[in-house]
Amino acid sequence: MKVATKTQMNNMIRRGLFGNHFPWLSYLDWAASAKDPQHLHSMRFGVQLGAPWLYRVPVWEVYAYASQNPFGVAPADISVVSMPAGLIPRINGELQRSEHGLELHYSTHPAVMRVALALDPQDVHRIAAIAILRHFLDPASYDAVTELFDTYPDAVVEFTTYNQDVGVIPHRNTVVWEVRDY
Repeated sequence: MKVATKTQMNNMIRRGLFGNHFPWLSYLDWAASAKDPQHLHSMRFGVQLGAPWLYRVPVWEVYAYASQNPFGVAPADISVVSMPAGLIPRINGELQRSEHGLELHYSTHPAVMRVALALDPQDVHRIAAIAILRHFLDPASYDAVTELFDTYPDAVVEFTTYNQDVGVIPHRNTVVWEVRDY
């Protein structure tokens, strides 16, 4: 199967088709839901490729950013991802298969993916990629991430592994952000 567009990918991830993920809500749904004051939030302003993000936003600031709307998008196009405070990324990565075998572009810098991959990018292939994945991902997360290639053989799988269990599937330390081949 091919994931042809960012919009298609976003709809698929929200339906749980790529495994473990953080709950994504539109700002309007988030504002109407119960909130844990200890959680931090990421906000995406828009649905297009490259839409601006704000990271590690406390609950009270989500309301302020949404009302200020610094990027001028419709409230329905603001997404909010809630995460427990204290999460530390252990590895951010982009995994794909090629004629050279498994390829992993990653960083162990403890920052959000865009920052980590810009500051400390690493590239490994084949058995080295498998060894790094097995070191950081718990067994269930490793299986889930690598099994995505059974359905999406030409895709890039973007993921983050944390210092604790995360996401909508219990006992997993890894979330999938994107599965893309567009």
